[in-house]
This record gives sequence, structure tokens and C-alpha cells, in this order.
Amino acid sequence: MTVTIRVDTEADGADEGWIRVSSGSGFGGEVVLRPITPDDAPFLRDLYASTRADELQVTPWTEVERRAFCDSQFALQDTYYRQTYPHARFDVVESAGSPVGRFLVATGPDAVEVLDIALTPAARGRGLGTMLLRWQQSRSAAFGRIMILMVEPGSPAERLYRRLGFHLRTDGELHRELIWRAEAVGEAALARFLDLAMDDADLRADLAAAGTDEELADRAIALGLAGGLAFGPDEVGDALRACRRAWFERAVR
Repeated sequence: MTVTIRVDTEADGADEGWIRVSSGSGFGGEVVLRPITPDDAPFLRDLYASTRADELQVTPWTEVERRAFCDSQFALQDTYYRQTYPHARFDVVESAGSPVGRFLVATGPDAVEVLDIALTPAARGRGLGTMLLRWQQSRSAAFGRIMILMVEPGSPAERLYRRLGFHLRTDGELHRELIWRAEAVGEAALARFLDLAMDDADLRADLAAAGTDEELADRAIALGLAGGLAFGPDEVGDALRACRRAWFERAVR
């Protein structure tokens, strides 16, 4: 299915993107990223506590003590992020009108740093985290930026990041820094993209409607990522032009 990720257009630098997810995903329709507001504080505290629940089960603390610890740690983390990354996007993730996570991203001239991606227990394991990261990869590739994120050694999340093409940059005792960059696409990869694009009725219709390469760049990059391909900014135009030629040749046969 095709899912739209919509970013609040009132925020600076907001834009829309498209990502193709498998039909088995539990999320369809529209996923919204909107800026965090003070009213989100109770949800965000609950969300943070849910990410620490397993490790705190082994402590001798009461539930009240565990919650007090989580609330204090969340406050420290939030203060650190906002002071260190004052121009980052601090977003709540919504699906079907309800908050299901948060996505914190700091964008610089050459790199995008994913500060945090956290989902509620009910939203985990349903493809949403993969979809958000692929969407961010499509945006990073379009502007020639690398992506950076930190992960704790042994975290299950590292398997997801590796599957999405991240690799180890630095290995610390407490955190590992992973990096992703869009690689150049050769002829074989371009042929694979054409196979994917031929089956994408929506993209085919948009191309037939004379959509510009700039307008369709996000769609092409996201479609490539869904097929395991990573287009840099220079390859997107070539891919779309190849699609137009292939569809024209098919139409006149």
C-alpha cells in the first residue's frame, strides 16, 4: 500500500514525502508529523517510561519510584536535546488522529541526525519505524545529506538500522554511531527501479500528467528505497527520465 507521511506545513522546512510499505503493514492512509506542544507532555512522559519498562523491571523499586525516575530522566533528556539542538524538529507521530510516537531530527547542511525515534508499545513491530526512517532517507538522499544516529550496543533496534543500510562509524562503550549515505546507482539498480516503477500505477499516472522531476523526486527516491535502492540527488532525474522513455516505448508498441 502507499502511505502518505504529512509534515505540519506551518513549521519551517516542512514538506511532504511518500513511502511504499508492504501490504502487511499495520499502518495505512496518512501518518502525520506535527510539532510537539506543551499539551503533549503527559503522552511523552508515558512514552518515555514505556521505553524503559523492561530494564527497570529488575530493580527493587516500587512503581511509584520507577515512574519518578523515568519522569526525571525524560526531563533531563528533553532539556539536553533542546539546548544542544535548538533548530531540530521535535515531532509527535500521529496515526488515525492519535499520537503513537515521537520523531526528533536535527538537519544540518551536510547531515541529518536522528536524535530519537520512539513508538508506543501498540505501534511497535508494525512497520511504522521502518517507514519513518525510509521516508527520512528519501529526504536526505534528495538533498545529498548523510544520516547519523546513535544506538546502544546490543539494542534490537540496531538490526533494523543495519537492514536499512546503516553501518558502523564509531563504536563506543555506551553508544554506537551509525551512518547512512545514498550510494551511486548503476545500470543494474536502475533496471530494478524500472521494474518497480512499472508496477506503480500512481507514479505512472503522475508522470503521464507531465509532473516535473522536482515534483516527483520524493516519490522516486522512496520507491527506490522500498526496493533496496538508494538514489542520490544526481540519479533521481535519470531514473525518472528512464521511466518516461520506458512507458512511452511500451505505449507505442
